[in-house]
Amino acid sequence: MLLALYLLLSLGTAWSAAAAVSSNAEAFSWVGTRPAVDLPQGRVVGLNVHRQGYAYLGYRKIPFAEPPVGELRFKDPVPAGAWEGDLDGRWLPPFCDQLHYIGQEDCLFLNVYTPPDAANASSPLPVMFFIHGGGYTIGMETVFDGVNVMVEKDVIVVVIQYRLGIFGFLSTEDEVISGNQGFKDQVLALQWVHDNIHYFNGDPNRVTIYGESAGSSSVHFHVMSPYSAGLFQGAIMESGTAISPWALGRDFKRIATETAEKFECPTSTSEEMLICLQGVEHHHLCSIDNQVWIWNLQPFYFAPRIDGDYIPDHPVRLIKSGEYNHVPVIMGVNRNEGALESGEMFLIPRSIEDLMNNFTEYGPISLMLYEDEEPLDTTNKVYDFYLGGHDITEEKFYSLTDMFTHLLFAMPLDFTVQMMASQDPVYMYEFHHRGKNGYMTLLKDLGLNITEGQDCVSHGDDLLYVFDLLWEVGDHLTESDDLAVQEHFTTLWTNFAKTGNPTPDDSLSYTWPVTDAINRQHLRILPEPILKMDQREVFRAFWEDLPLRINRLMNE
Repeated sequence: MLLALYLLLSLGTAWSAAAAVSSNAEAFSWVGTRPAVDLPQGRVVGLNVHRQGYAYLGYRKIPFAEPPVGELRFKDPVPAGAWEGDLDGRWLPPFCDQLHYIGQEDCLFLNVYTPPDAANASSPLPVMFFIHGGGYTIGMETVFDGVNVMVEKDVIVVVIQYRLGIFGFLSTEDEVISGNQGFKDQVLALQWVHDNIHYFNGDPNRVTIYGESAGSSSVHFHVMSPYSAGLFQGAIMESGTAISPWALGRDFKRIATETAEKFECPTSTSEEMLICLQGVEHHHLCSIDNQVWIWNLQPFYFAPRIDGDYIPDHPVRLIKSGEYNHVPVIMGVNRNEGALESGEMFLIPRSIEDLMNNFTEYGPISLMLYEDEEPLDTTNKVYDFYLGGHDITEEKFYSLTDMFTHLLFAMPLDFTVQMMASQDPVYMYEFHHRGKNGYMTLLKDLGLNITEGQDCVSHGDDLLYVFDLLWEVGDHLTESDDLAVQEHFTTLWTNFAKTGNPTPDDSLSYTWPVTDAINRQHLRILPEPILKMDQREVFRAFWEDLPLRINRLMNE
């Protein structure tokens, strides 16, 4: 049955179907100087957004699900009903409850941004649907409001929120709390776009999903999920795949039971746990993430679960069997992704001290290993290969960064390309530009006092160019090289959203070809991008020789 769903998705029909969608300009109107769109749920009255000299239209805080509170806490999302009167779409939504911040449970909203003349466009516009990252525990629409750099290239951008941490990924490993609530929120938001985006003159048959970090792995899970079939026609994965070691959660039932015990809830049945936990004040539950981590925010417990339904099987098995949603994909990594880990370790030296003093316990946790992966022996091999032992000093900063880059991002990317490139158009990239600002700049501002690493292109640095993110108030990109990189990113990404190909014509000075599993040809994104061949063969051979689950699955 699943295979039939996948076979319904052909690249030809997905992209050519755009011509069949008609404009819905009649849904658009003005309320004074504010734009308005009539939806089946009611009318939303938006705002005129002005950013960096570009004016566009925004419709914020649109509910796509009923508030997941009370008896809906820890349950599948329920589609939002109609609202009374006009919905005021001027304000950014409250962020979801999350680590370090007290947000709100009533947070399942999305924002829609369109070019100023979208209603009068001669044909429906392509849609870009963004899923934020943050380790499934933090993130909010507010950070990613700078969509002007995409919208000005004649696309519609949708930014969503989904439940995080315990609210989004708690599971009793049964039907009572089945897990994946946050992922199911994303699916429902995608369905909302499919059903409603034509009222904004968006094309439901040209939807590209894109995300970064946990948002990127989420994108990959949508590629795997039968529930997302037909809801998108392209995928962009920035720094994360569904086979990354942090992409899936673990020990769900144990964590659910321990959480219930912390709040003195009965644990004899899942039903009793659910009813009791649904009555706990939401801000008390926010603290659970901090309490279950063992070392440096690890392991990832609250994350997606292979439930046999939304995520039918391990992603490796799904990819190898071809039972997934076949669409063109852009996927890549940043040059020094692991600086996120190594930089924070040196910023908080106690994490290094704890690791070195408790290496038998914390070493395997630092590599996110499972009990069936010969954890201590494997850990020693990895640390010996990269660092010559587990003594961590400033002089080894780049080696430590490489270790985390390869473990968490680059090897999963390479293995994903190895499996998918023969089945779908895959465009591979590496981001190599160190701009004026970056994550290492932030760590330095926070007190990181080492000479190494300031040239690193860290995890998350690409977001400064895919969005108009402000480093400080009013601090937009101004350096010529930074602006050139932003132009490449936004042109490539929107070309892909429009056509399924990032370089469909000769308007750029280069052509970005699809990659293959042998050469892994990729675009190195710089102020002047260049094409490169595979440069990680030696490292890949090392990781392939370790007793890891991923290797066993790939060799089945």
